[in-house]
Amino acid sequence: MLVYERDGGITEDDVAKAQNDADEFTAMDGRTVGDVVGDDSVPEADTEVTVAGPVQVIPPDASKDGEAMQVVVPIDAGDDGWLIMPDLADHMRSIAET
Repeated sequence: MLVYERDGGITEDDVAKAQNDADEFTAMDGRTVGDVVGDDSVPEADTEVTVAGPVQVIPPDASKDGEAMQVVVPIDAGDDGWLIMPDLADHMRSIAET
């Protein structure tokens, strides 16, 4: 799960960015970890990423103050989960931060 926040409230541009990010996260499905993060030397780089369901954008009106929203990415990390998730999480954060 990624949390997007803005003091003063999430804007329409923020929602559009989160939706674009969600599309990019969905596109990770079926690709290898190395391909997704752009580095074949990461642990278990040849492991296929499985997005195990729809990527959901939870809008700002679901938060009490409208200053946050979430993007939920259900990844089935399988047996290699502890090895692949740090690199995938770093990659996903870098997408969300740009």
